Amino acid sequence: MSALFAVRRLAAPAAAATAAAALYVNSTPGSPAAPAPFFAVAHMDAAAATVPRTKLPIYDAPEPEYEVVHVPANAVELTVRETRYALRDAFAGTKDSLQSLVSGWISVENRFTDAVQSVKSPDERLMPASLYVVVAAFTGSFLVRNRNILIRAIAPPAFLIAASTYFLPYTTTNAYNLVFNNLPPEAQQSIETAVQHTEMSVSMVRDRVTDLQQQARKMQQDFKTEARNAVPSALKSFLPGGSADAAVPVAAVRPSTEEVVAKVENMYSTRGKPGVKEVIEQDRRESNEA
Repeated sequence: MSALFAVRRLAAPAAAATAAAALYVNSTPGSPAAPAPFFAVAHMDAAAATVPRTKLPIYDAPEPEYEVVHVPANAVELTVRETRYALRDAFAGTKDSLQSLVSGWISVENRFTDAVQSVKSPDERLMPASLYVVVAAFTGSFLVRNRNILIRAIAPPAFLIAASTYFLPYTTTNAYNLVFNNLPPEAQQSIETAVQHTEMSVSMVRDRVTDLQQQARKMQQDFKTEARNAVPSALKSFLPGGSADAAVPVAAVRPSTEEVVAKVENMYSTRGKPGVKEVIEQDRRESNEA
């Protein structure tokens, strides 16, 4: 670039001198017109190249107008376009399905975690008690392994519920409340009705058992009374001079029942002693007087 500028600087004065000489020759009368030499033309072009350019306009040049020509698509283009749209829709649908599946799984996991935290009681230890509950369920299944299918289906849950109620009472209550609150209203009403009927049945059975106990106690008391009243008659029938058919007033016999029993026992224990015969005769006389 510096060499080019140097050439231009040297060529500019030479070109000016040559142009002045040619102008002088052409302007002299009677002198033929001589053509400008080649180097003079080259120097003139170089001098013209050094002339500064004009200033740019303040407004942008107008943009060229384009004409839009609608060309109908061929079969290959239509097929490619439809295939691309189908693949795009399929990918978007698959992505949405996977996203909804992952969101549902996360929601289920969160709900399960919240349910476990709400059911677990802070006052109970789950580790040993839960093992006992599981062992109880297996025990119920083992005990009824030779029974019918109905008993085999009912026994393990029954043992499980009974063991959890005994070892984890608060946790079992919380689990029951959680399950009951999440049931539909119709199911809740059915369960409440079944519980009420069960309580009524248990109350009726309890009342019936109480009545049977009272009747048994009354029968026992009556039997004791009859046996106590029958002892003097039996003793009188065995004593000499008495008869089994003789009617003895209970009020007259009852005050001396214990004495008669004591005397009879004394009689059997002192059979070889003197005075036994006199005691028996005295008892017979007292009975006849009564």
